Amino acid sequence: MNNKSLTKPETNLVNKLTAEYGLVVNESNSVATNVLSGVKVQTTPLVAALVRFTQVAYASYELFGSGKMFFNNKPVSIQTYDRVRYLILKLDNEAYYNVID
Repeated sequence: MNNKSLTKPETNLVNKLTAEYGLVVNESNSVATNVLSGVKVQTTPLVAALVRFTQVAYASYELFGSGKMFFNNKPVSIQTYDRVRYLILKLDNEAYYNVID
């Protein structure tokens, strides 16, 4: 797990995810799970929440096949989705490679 602090744009992204999408960073959950393989990775609560965001958004894309992603019934742009993925990669590359990639 990388020990890196968030830049101002990254902090703004996290604030957007919590304010607009209702993302909750649960301090008691620090495990990210690959929904396909079942692999679990110990990480930070923030990374675990970001992983959940990407998984839910991508699952909605696959489920509805509409070419759109959603989180908590709100549309997620591909730019937001990609920024979240890159933030996971920056903060915890092990979680990214074992759970996302």
